[in-house]
Formats: sequence, C-alpha cells, structure tokens
Amino acid sequence: MTKDIDGGFSSYLFGVLSVVFAFVQPLAGLILGIITLKQSSQQKTDVEKKAKKLGIIGTVVGAAIFILQLVLTYLQTISLLA
Repeated sequence: MTKDIDGGFSSYLFGVLSVVFAFVQPLAGLILGIITLKQSSQQKTDVEKKAKKLGIIGTVVGAAIFILQLVLTYLQTISLLA
C-alpha cells in the first residue's frame, strides 16, 4: 500500500513539474511528461489519474513550444543569412 501512495505521489510531482517546465524549458517539460505518462499508466488511484492528465498537458505543451522554438530559430537563421 505504501508503494501505491509513493508511486502516485511521484507521478503527480513529475506531472506538475512537466507542466511548469513546459513553459520554462520545453524539452525538459516534454521528457518529464513522458516519464509521468509511463509511471501513471496503471491508473489505480485518483492521484495517478490526475498525474496522467498533467503528464498529457506537459507533454503536449512542451512539444508544441519546443517545435515553435525550432521553427522560430530556423526563421531567424534564414533572415540573418539573407
């Protein structure tokens, strides 16, 4: 029983961190979101269900901002070369 509580809490913590880091450092948010999804894949408790939702949000936002950063960097590089 202690293992379930600890596993749920760590998944939830990684989920919260993935959302925070998605805005600060998108690649870290993406990685933490994937780790959260992997840890909360069983969905036994309510905390793990919330962690999975946070993991999905962190993964999607982190990936979107990371791709946006890549595109903007590419466009800036092209404008500097022209």
